[in-house]
Amino acid sequence: MKKKPPIIILAGGKATRLRPITKNIPKSMVLINNKPFLYYQLKQLKRFNFEKIIISTGYKSQVIENYIKKKFKDKSISIVKDNKYHSGTGGAIKNCLKYINNDFFVIYGDSYLSINYNKVYKKFLFSKKDLLITAFKNKNKYDNSNLFIKNNKILDYDKDSKKAEHIDYGVLCINKKAFKGVKTYRFDLKKIIIRQIQNNNISFFEVKKRFYEIGNKVSLKEFKEYAKKKL
Repeated sequence: MKKKPPIIILAGGKATRLRPITKNIPKSMVLINNKPFLYYQLKQLKRFNFEKIIISTGYKSQVIENYIKKKFKDKSISIVKDNKYHSGTGGAIKNCLKYINNDFFVIYGDSYLSINYNKVYKKFLFSKKDLLITAFKNKNKYDNSNLFIKNNKILDYDKDSKKAEHIDYGVLCINKKAFKGVKTYRFDLKKIIIRQIQNNNISFFEVKKRFYEIGNKVSLKEFKEYAKKKL
């Protein structure tokens, strides 16, 4: 298998649902048992030997920058700061593409995912599609399901879908070509995903283990308990 490509962590959101915890820090720096959430993400990525990790920052970027300089001295981690106008998840990725040659992974800055990145990339290469999305059969349990999959094919990506049983698990593998022709700088990654569905240029990797995230105070508490027992 080819060497794993770079991975982008989208960590630029304003984390309004976690206020006042995030009044002075970004979501990635919320403490989980005395360590920032970002620590757990980076520790896992290092375990899979990612040689290039790009953290896309925005809100309170300096807090993340200072932490990386102090705690992670290797050159595999770099920061790409979003412009002062929040670009959305799609725009933030586009802002990083100049540092990427072809393929890359994307994860969200508030998600902790029990997944084998080597297997995901192998499936991506085998599919010969420009985008692979990881899917978990959620049935609205942990959040609104947003992936409608039928006959082993993704037909829709919509959190309001009544047919969706799966959810975007939070790991994507993408080739730069998926962003070709996108002129705008402020857009959501959903735009790219839907375009790939329409072009039949998307595959998926089904995950069996649940995801953890810290997007709200309930899920934050859940992850704290999980980290205390397992991490």
